[in-house]
Amino acid sequence: MPIAPQLTHRFAGRAYKIAEQIRTGTQVTAENLAETFNVSKRTIYRDLDLLRKSGISVQYDNLTDSYCIMEEKSRSEKGTFQINRRCTLQHLRDLVLATRCSPWMNIEGVHPGLETIIEMFLDKLDLTQRQAIRKLYQACEYETHSPRNSTLERDLLRALADSVMNGKTLEILIVDNLISSNSDIDIDNWEDYALWLRFDVHNIYVHEATWYFSGYCHEHQEHRSYALNNVMNAALASKQPTISALD
Repeated sequence: MPIAPQLTHRFAGRAYKIAEQIRTGTQVTAENLAETFNVSKRTIYRDLDLLRKSGISVQYDNLTDSYCIMEEKSRSEKGTFQINRRCTLQHLRDLVLATRCSPWMNIEGVHPGLETIIEMFLDKLDLTQRQAIRKLYQACEYETHSPRNSTLERDLLRALADSVMNGKTLEILIVDNLISSNSDIDIDNWEDYALWLRFDVHNIYVHEATWYFSGYCHEHQEHRSYALNNVMNAALASKQPTISALD
């Protein structure tokens, strides 16, 4: 990316070199830039401001303790995006452990999405690093005696997650916990006991290999928790409340 014309000739050379060092360096700080160019940190800060005014988006990444350049990328599809963020092999290791060894992996149809994310990172690694992550990916698994959850449970969990992300109320078709857990009640068809409830999802969690969610139930006007096994359907509520209920 060329330096914009408004940069004076006196500073353009150094500013250009600073931009190149930020692009190619692994940990670029004001201190090491000042040492490299034999100027004060205040001068470096002025040069960084000049770069920003010229249209180069220089930002400080607190996770890596380094300056980086964020370049806008065109988005070809709605909902897709690219991440300009430096991460380490250790970050990717933790991502594999957190996903491959989680109950989410016991649900049909979730592997392709995870593999897409992992492959996106693998493209940035050298051969040795790619081999190391692939070995870890193949070695990790979530082992359970429970049968693999269906794609229905996958879609229900995604609906719950979307509710949390977007702050939207869901309408859920659910069998009440008291009915489903009462062994004295003989129910041939649970659909006869299912109710539609409007629900603001606040938490999603796993306990003893079973998925649960909790939040505010508008019909009961209180905070409630349900097992995902009790849910038969979920959809975005046709009419959203003006103010979402809080805990």
